[in-house]
Amino acid sequence: MHKLIQAICTHQEDNSLSDHQLAELLGVDGSTWSYIKTGKRSAGPKVLGAIARLFPHLNELVMDYIIRKDNNHD
Repeated sequence: MHKLIQAICTHQEDNSLSDHQLAELLGVDGSTWSYIKTGKRSAGPKVLGAIARLFPHLNELVMDYIIRKDNNHD
């Protein structure tokens, strides 16, 4: 799991947020967040943009996620 997703999961746990609640904050379905969290789906531009807006302290990890995704051709 990428450090960005780990950081979001930590925030989710620390704040007792369900997948559905976090997904609402990110503007996606609960199932979409669940797939991202489990690695079955990559986070797309909409989710990454929401993460960048909601968690600006994670912007470096957002950039790293994008770079690694591009380099892996996912």
